[in-house]
Amino acid sequence: MKTKYSECKRRNTLFHYTNAKGLKGILKTNSLWATATYCLNDQSEIKYVLSILDMVADDDFFKQWKKNHIAAFNKRKCGDEFIKTLSNELDCLKHFITSFSIINDEETYEHGLLSQWRGYGNDGGYAIEFNKKKLITSFESLDIGLNNKAQLWGEVNYLGPKNESLKEFFKKNIKTIMNDLDIDLNNEFITNSFEIILYEQTLAYLIAIAPFTKNPHFSEEKEFRFYIGTYGDPCCDFTNRNGLIIPYIELNFDIISCINRIIIGPNPRSDDRVRSVKALLEACIKKHKLDVNLM
Repeated sequence: MKTKYSECKRRNTLFHYTNAKGLKGILKTNSLWATATYCLNDQSEIKYVLSILDMVADDDFFKQWKKNHIAAFNKRKCGDEFIKTLSNELDCLKHFITSFSIINDEETYEHGLLSQWRGYGNDGGYAIEFNKKKLITSFESLDIGLNNKAQLWGEVNYLGPKNESLKEFFKKNIKTIMNDLDIDLNNEFITNSFEIILYEQTLAYLIAIAPFTKNPHFSEEKEFRFYIGTYGDPCCDFTNRNGLIIPYIELNFDIISCINRIIIGPNPRSDDRVRSVKALLEACIKKHKLDVNLM
């Protein structure tokens, strides 16, 4: 039977799946990494929201085409400029992400998510259970020494092309831009690209939701993430994964004190791994002079 306590505990829990090398790095440095998004597994990271807007524009175009060919063409052209401007703005930013998983049920809370174990299962894998409130508080107070940056956190939205809120947002802003530029949709002589100016509020909203919008195919991950976006040049370190050089920013705050427990992934030598992880934790707590009690 689910208790109110256990449900509250799960809501305040985030899992971070990693391998032995990743676990060792997190504990020894007492920090997490925010990785450049173009090195992540999903190659549509950040730009997926553009494909959604493009599909919405196509849908609107075909509906408009039945009523008025010229108006439909001009409106689609305006939409293309809107999407192109947003794409250019996103390209100017450097994006870094740290990922976690939200826990929605007792089974996953106790044992972890099978698909994640498969993803990190070459060496058995580990799931670090973090206290969500502590993590967010630490992240919000983190000073990474960058100007012109966005430092955001939140759940990922897995949106498909039928998402009504994005459709309405897109249509509303296209209409506003056309009205402000005094564009006559019925003018058949509008053939050249016209400059579209995205208002600050619109641009800020789209840039803010882009890192938290993903393809529904990834929805099983139930991802929660920390995001850093900057127009400047961050002081990156670099690591290697299968020949890919990966830029990352170190989120240098006390990670160990945010850990509730560490789950050992499926492996024949689970007992030995438990002993090894406890020894590693004790050594790292001592190294960083932390007031943490191991259970």
